[in-house]
Amino acid sequence: MDGFEATRRICKLKEDGSIRVYLPIIALTANAMAEDREKCLSAGMNDYIAKPVRKNELKQAIYQWITGKKPEIEETAPIKNIDTGLESTIILDLEAVKNARSILKNKYNEMINVYIGNSWEHLDEIIKAIENRNVEEIIRPAHTLKSTSKQMGAHALSEIAKEMEIRAKNMKEHKDHNVEDFIYFIEKAKHFLTETKKAFDRLES
Repeated sequence: MDGFEATRRICKLKEDGSIRVYLPIIALTANAMAEDREKCLSAGMNDYIAKPVRKNELKQAIYQWITGKKPEIEETAPIKNIDTGLESTIILDLEAVKNARSILKNKYNEMINVYIGNSWEHLDEIIKAIENRNVEEIIRPAHTLKSTSKQMGAHALSEIAKEMEIRAKNMKEHKDHNVEDFIYFIEKAKHFLTETKKAFDRLES
């Protein structure tokens, strides 16, 4: 039984009165496309959070559905790109960085270097897939880059990787192998990865 079937059965139990308490259902899924969200909501789920899920994000969703109120969110000052004119681009999500530090503790600095190195490898995989016009081979490294970047707080890089993953999935579905548009995203990803490394270095200095 998967989450969709479990949700449908829970909804049926609500309808026939077997469950009489307010029981919101929040989906936690690795997919972030609009149709995936619609699939969750159509099954009877109340909300949807894409993985990797941060603790505060989950707590906020639970609070909102239990109390009916939006939680007060403490504002954190993001590190922005101030060197290239992209002032509105959030390079690091400091809340996510704080969460990563609390989880990794004394291994945090070591994991930053591992993350940066792995990120370049994921970009190389995507570039090779583009050169081979293999849309399907773009999806996995883009998804991994999206997820690991979000976990480490690399907001800008996570968002551009997310865009590449979504586009690749759509192209695969429609059997479209016109990969030229990915060249633009690769250049942005390289830039954001370089700026992410600088931002992490500034945090440590």
